[in-house]
Amino acid sequence: MKNFYIAFLVFTVVLSTINITAQLDRGAGNKPTTEKRLALVIGNGAYKNTITLRTATNDAADMTAALTNFGFEVMSGTDQTKQQMTLLIQQFSDKLAQQGGVGLFFYAGHGVRANGVISLIPVDAKINEEKDIEIGGINLDFVLNKVGSAKNSQNIVILDTSLNNPFAWNSTVSRNNKVDEGPKPPPPGTLIAYPTAWGNVSSDGSGRNGLYTEELLRQMKTPDRPIEEILRDVSTEVRKKSKSQVPWVSGSIGRDFYLGKSTAAAKVEPPPKTVSQLPGKDKRWALVIGVDNYTDSSIPDLGGAANDAKALAKALEKYAGFPADQIILLATTEPPERQPTRTNILKRLSNLKGLVPKDGLFLVSFAGHGIERENKAFLIPSDATSTDDISLLEDTALSVNKIKDQIKASGVRQVLFLLDACRNDPNGGRADSINPLSEAYKSGFSFDVANQEVEAFATIYATSVGERAFEYAEKKQGYFSWAIVEGLSGKAANVNGQITLGSLVKFVSDQVPKMVAIDMGSGKKQKPFAQIEGYKADELVLSVGGMVKPKP
Repeated sequence: MKNFYIAFLVFTVVLSTINITAQLDRGAGNKPTTEKRLALVIGNGAYKNTITLRTATNDAADMTAALTNFGFEVMSGTDQTKQQMTLLIQQFSDKLAQQGGVGLFFYAGHGVRANGVISLIPVDAKINEEKDIEIGGINLDFVLNKVGSAKNSQNIVILDTSLNNPFAWNSTVSRNNKVDEGPKPPPPGTLIAYPTAWGNVSSDGSGRNGLYTEELLRQMKTPDRPIEEILRDVSTEVRKKSKSQVPWVSGSIGRDFYLGKSTAAAKVEPPPKTVSQLPGKDKRWALVIGVDNYTDSSIPDLGGAANDAKALAKALEKYAGFPADQIILLATTEPPERQPTRTNILKRLSNLKGLVPKDGLFLVSFAGHGIERENKAFLIPSDATSTDDISLLEDTALSVNKIKDQIKASGVRQVLFLLDACRNDPNGGRADSINPLSEAYKSGFSFDVANQEVEAFATIYATSVGERAFEYAEKKQGYFSWAIVEGLSGKAANVNGQITLGSLVKFVSDQVPKMVAIDMGSGKKQKPFAQIEGYKADELVLSVGGMVKPKP
């Protein structure tokens, strides 16, 4: 039985017609819609403090493919903490407010029901009693309010959850007894589809997806049907298959909304192919940058960024199969021609455009200061000028968007970023002052895999949004870069002795907070995280037993 699984969709439908055609999959025979469509897809399965979920990420991946087919621009995140989920939901709301049109929110993961309220459970939640839900969970009403604040007039919510409690409650908690009066009525213009009667269970299915989501995906393949008709047929089929599960619908949106309209059956493609192998050794290139010293005296010097760069360059050659002559090191400890000045960095990026093959891998690492002004992110080269003047900053610093545009112009299909510049102001950086990672950096170092900007990318950040990065005084490095090198050398190996992208991210994410707490006290927080798209992280081998076995 699907006792612990929750998946739900929020479709936000706007009545006004937008005169921009959304691109649909041409092979499906869908007619283009005149409404803009934006989706946020979250799948949580790797829970730290409760039972992991088998199908959550599958449901998220398959729904992403289906929604892309129906012309949605899809934002996504997997195995999200509360901070990351909250941020994604806010970003989704902000983008909806900017562009309008149809909004869709999909979540697969644990959920908890209490007193008529549904809470979504992030992977880092610790819930031991009822009062912990508000602290560790995300109330569904929060999602609805954020979507509603975008001024979309209609919402559709689809839940796939048993609406019971996956945690162990003591006798004082009344979560799963029958005194719960059930969900409150939805707000006007909102339709909510429930997968089962209030208080009952929902089947987890026997295949790739949960029973309800599996049937929903199947019904979505047939075009020219309003969403209410799709949900009604899903309910009928689920009842036939489960015998005891009775889906139902509450509320109304007041008009017909079609996922796809066509004279032929709309085809829902399987999830996009994911990359599980790096290119061969001769196709791997890296630009590694470390900036400790700045010509502008108002920018504080750092003590470990150049060491970070040199240590990583050695590790890439020794453990990750990068040829030594294809690792470009720019650091303040290097000769003049390899100083991390703005001109040198841009020159190397430009030169590499003609050297990195399109079917190759380009890794970019930066350790040093960063700055954000007017929601624009910049990396600070050694000869930058500290200023609040955005036009001067454009001329002396390195725009994150400019770096990304250079990489896109190269046509390379696989990109890895290692970012130890998690700060929004150079005054102190990772040295002394509080200087948290800003959202501008996170959005700046991402690519649109769905629209084929690249085939796959991964960005590993030194710390989470809102937190800062610290320097490891004992090692004269940043904690993050130190952990990356340690992981590549073999410390991040899985049970098969392989260092995969997934195992490296896990090692760094576990080790850095631990070491920071040991050295600086539990009040200091630094939690690295990764943004990965297109890669099969747990299969993508970076190193084996401390030495990579590159593809011939």
